[in-house]
Amino acid sequence: MTFAEFEQKYKDFDVMTASFEDELSYRQDQFDMFETEFKRPLSQKESEMLSEWIATYELKLIEYALREAIIYDKIAFPYIDTILRNWKDKGYTVRMYEEKQ
Repeated sequence: MTFAEFEQKYKDFDVMTASFEDELSYRQDQFDMFETEFKRPLSQKESEMLSEWIATYELKLIEYALREAIIYDKIAFPYIDTILRNWKDKGYTVRMYEEKQ
């Protein structure tokens, strides 16, 4: 391996690491946002459910589902889960939500 090849691999790795760190930071922000809105630490079950949502849905859509729960004063994980499932079944997207606003 030449030095130039090594240098390029290092740059590629650095970019991947930065991207991974950004993603971790954004996911942590999701947990922080929920704990702030719930005004308490999340339970183990809630943390697992939020992790499942993060793996399944667009992060912005999760934020919007939380926003809807707040608007209707129904801040509960089962309610938010129902919103997300309904939106998924209807093919509802972040863009559609933003256009509605």
